[in-house]
Amino acid sequence: MNKIQFEQALRQMRGKYRKDQLSAKIVNYCTQEGILWLFNNYEQNSNKQARIVINWMKEHNDKVPNTTSKVPLEKRYGSWIQNLRKAKKGKGHKIFYPSTEKMFDEAGYHDIFNIKDTIKPEEVINWMKEHNDKKPIASSKDPLEKKYGRWITCQRSNKNGTRDRQFYHSTKKMFDEAGYHDIFNNIDFELRNKEYGKLVLVWMKEHNDKKPITSSKDPLEKKYAIWINIKRIAKKGKGNGGNIFYPSTEKMFTDAGYPDIFNSQDAAPIKPEEVINWMKEHNDKVPRSWSKDTLEAKYGSWINTQRSTKKGKRTYKFDTSTEKMFDEAGYPNIFQPRNL
Repeated sequence: MNKIQFEQALRQMRGKYRKDQLSAKIVNYCTQEGILWLFNNYEQNSNKQARIVINWMKEHNDKVPNTTSKVPLEKRYGSWIQNLRKAKKGKGHKIFYPSTEKMFDEAGYHDIFNIKDTIKPEEVINWMKEHNDKKPIASSKDPLEKKYGRWITCQRSNKNGTRDRQFYHSTKKMFDEAGYHDIFNNIDFELRNKEYGKLVLVWMKEHNDKKPITSSKDPLEKKYAIWINIKRIAKKGKGNGGNIFYPSTEKMFTDAGYPDIFNSQDAAPIKPEEVINWMKEHNDKVPRSWSKDTLEAKYGSWINTQRSTKKGKRTYKFDTSTEKMFDEAGYPNIFQPRNL
């Protein structure tokens, strides 16, 4: 008997054992040899695992475990659910038990074993037509746009061969006919970065060479300032791995007359004596971070940071010698949290 024949025979015997149709002679023999576990009640084991997964989901705010999670336990539970989804469709190596699905239904997770509907190319094309030919982005806060954006990203990966899925040229043809020829081509992130940089340069030229600031009330200025800050961080090799610093973008700003825009603004650290002297010169006034006076706002922000540090909300340690200096200067409670 080869391996395949053995597995088929074992599968048949398991089925008979579950239906209580296996002969007592075989059951007794397996008991004596200690191999009765071969005929375990798999439905019971499936339901036992279901209870464990349901408890995990309840403890994690009804989150469905993800197979791509970096947490080993979540990844394991996600794979278990995925295997049962396949089993429900008659695929894979697992057995799907309606009693297991019933447990999830009763716990409030009705469609957990239903495979999500496949996205059709027509849906994405119609959405783009309805949104002025906008390409959906995977990072969008709109659930539908996010869904379509992820689909497009997956299609690009399929086309490049970086995923073990087939790319259908009929899909590409549909998008070509709709006027979206390059949607499945790799994105040139450096070119996109330069294009965005041009928008920032235009804004700066229109505003008398002003560098956008993150505290601005103008949404566009704030948006451009955040982009510059992200690039500064990326230049230092820090921040999100998805943000890349391109020298070609820096050269573009240098040629436009802004050579240091992506250099970190490492200002000299504020000394406690500076703040104390400022307060003495301003009739013991506590500087406010929202002041229109630049220096006062700077000192006010510094005091707020010290308060947060004292409360343990910062990663670095609060310097008690700084508090002592303010106590001696006559400002004993300046670092106490404010009761609003």
